[in-house]
Amino acid sequence: MKQADIYCEKCNNEIMHRSELVTAFYFLRICAYHTNCYSEELKDMNGLVLSRNPINSVGTNFVMVISFVASFGIIVYYGFWVYTPIAFILPSIRAVSWFMYERHLP
Repeated sequence: MKQADIYCEKCNNEIMHRSELVTAFYFLRICAYHTNCYSEELKDMNGLVLSRNPINSVGTNFVMVISFVASFGIIVYYGFWVYTPIAFILPSIRAVSWFMYERHLP
């Protein structure tokens, strides 16, 4: 499989390794940043609309698992099957981030 070229949203340089990659929401879309560019972007005026929590962080993975289990448990316990899609919002966002960016990097 050919690796896709992934470019930073701020500096437009190529992101070469997964350790350099930070994915975040920016105006309801997932954007890729270098680690340093992300921190600079948060300090700039764009930090007002940029997500404060990176999508591909350990903390986000932990919150995603906990919220999924809690949501699904509440749905099963109380029988509110209409709200099942809510339990899949965070895992879906994380999956999209992985498919768009992370799987292409070593």
